[in-house]
Amino acid sequence: MPVYNGERFLSEAIESILNQTFQEFEFIIVDDGSTDKSWQTLQRFASNELRILLLKNEYNIGVSGSLNKGLKIAQGEYIALMNADDISLPGRLAAQVSFLNKNKNIGLVGTFAQKIDGDGNRLEMMRYPVEHNKILWTLCLDTPFANPTVLLRKYILNSVAGYSEELVASEDRDLWQRLSSVTQFANLPKVYLLYRTHDHNISIRYKDIQAINSAKAGQRMMQTILRHEVPIKICLKIRLGRIDTVNDAINFAKLINRLYHAFVSKRNLSAQESRIIRHDAALRLFNLAWSWKSDNRMHEFFIDALQISPYSSFNELWRKIKYWIFHTFKKASL
Repeated sequence: MPVYNGERFLSEAIESILNQTFQEFEFIIVDDGSTDKSWQTLQRFASNELRILLLKNEYNIGVSGSLNKGLKIAQGEYIALMNADDISLPGRLAAQVSFLNKNKNIGLVGTFAQKIDGDGNRLEMMRYPVEHNKILWTLCLDTPFANPTVLLRKYILNSVAGYSEELVASEDRDLWQRLSSVTQFANLPKVYLLYRTHDHNISIRYKDIQAINSAKAGQRMMQTILRHEVPIKICLKIRLGRIDTVNDAINFAKLINRLYHAFVSKRNLSAQESRIIRHDAALRLFNLAWSWKSDNRMHEFFIDALQISPYSSFNELWRKIKYWIFHTFKKASL
């Protein structure tokens, strides 16, 4: 667990690990040059808990460097990740260790999470794809894990030389992209972490840098599947959710269509994985075409969506029609 000026939520995060039902672990915490009272808090916990191992950076070197520093001294077979402002629910480690013990082909497992605010009030649930191939598909276009829920095999992490220290605020997605070529992934479909959102989250403080570096990881993933170059510009627009022009929409739709067909042709998908990926690709195409339906060039993507998944496309069309009918009658009654 890296810590940088995490005093406000630090005690709660540490206690959530110490209170796990699975108790056989070492808890490596790296203070990354904090200037608040984080180090004093860490020393207080470490004085009463032999499982806590403290490292202190003389100056701030960043999350990746701090993680790699901790990994060098880690003795465990598995590595669990944790943020200094989140809360791991009591059964998290037990469930993940049990899962990896039973599934030797899986190298990394995450879980669902639930957002909380600074006061601990529960907000929306964060659901992620469960099966390996759906996770790979999602990794091209989005984020398939909540990073502080991840548990992975140490030897797998060592095989790719740990975290890249060049990518600020997106070291996690870069790692997953590199790990995708050497192991399989999974997510447990249950909430085992409370993910805290506040103004000092790294994802908020480094939003622009994170978007660029995450887009690069997505670009590499897509290029591996497509075997040709994908412009970083469209990858960045996808990451930011800024499809601002019809030309952007056309380029994105063409990319999804090509990516879908290349992806399913190269993998032995289960029936469930095939259904989920077809559904996701069809919805992305349909909604892009719908958003820019006034341009005749987008009409071909309605057909592409129908060819990929007629059920998903018609279902989405019916949902939009019902929405339009409801709001039309609502306005008429006012």
